[in-house]
Amino acid sequence: MEKITQQGQYWHIVGEVVFSNASMLLEATNSFDKTHQTIVDFAQVTIVDTSAISLMLEWRRRATALQSSISFENLSPNLLSLIDLYGVEEMILETSSHSI
Repeated sequence: MEKITQQGQYWHIVGEVVFSNASMLLEATNSFDKTHQTIVDFAQVTIVDTSAISLMLEWRRRATALQSSISFENLSPNLLSLIDLYGVEEMILETSSHSI
């Protein structure tokens, strides 16, 4: 089962980030504290599709609107490939650690 939880400044995603659950993951973060630096950890993500990129861009847009910051870590090679394919490296990876 996919889920996202917050522990301090970290958001931990578990499971898939795909079209069928992207809206649920986005909605789940509506109540999260976004006033400080947020780090979204993809270490336990098993499968991604292009909706993961949309989700990351939306989280970045919301952070910018709140004058906060967000970064992404532990991105899989598959997700990095999609980010490269769509040419959004600068928008997503500007302050991210993309270690695998």
